[in-house]
Amino acid sequence: GVPIFQKLTDKDLQRVVEIAKMRKWEQDETIVHYGQVEDSLHVIVDGVGRVSVPQLCGQLLNGGYVGEDGLRLPGARSPTQVVAMAGGVTTVTVPRADFEALDLVKGLGKRQKRITQARDEEGLLGMR
Repeated sequence: GVPIFQKLTDKDLQRVVEIAKMRKWEQDETIVHYGQVEDSLHVIVDGVGRVSVPQLCGQLLNGGYVGEDGLRLPGARSPTQVVAMAGGVTTVTVPRADFEALDLVKGLGKRQKRITQARDEEGLLGMR
């Protein structure tokens, strides 16, 4: 799975699903350009993407993803280029602007802070 989604609740994941868009990429169409600012996360659901940096270095298969840093870090640039291979590629794409509007990443930090604070208070109560 995509690490940024692993700590989300089922309710929050459902909100992400609601903003995600299916996209079909034709053979040899570039999904992500090397050095481009990442503005979306792309999860492969069908087909194979050729990964280059800029020379060929691998492939993305079903469940593979690219662009997670673009959801977490403003201005993150893609360290790779991904191009659809024979037969094309279908992705579920989550645009950064839509993801930011959900305010989930900040919410994760707030939840973690509350958990840490509760544990600290619990520890203090145990010392009394």
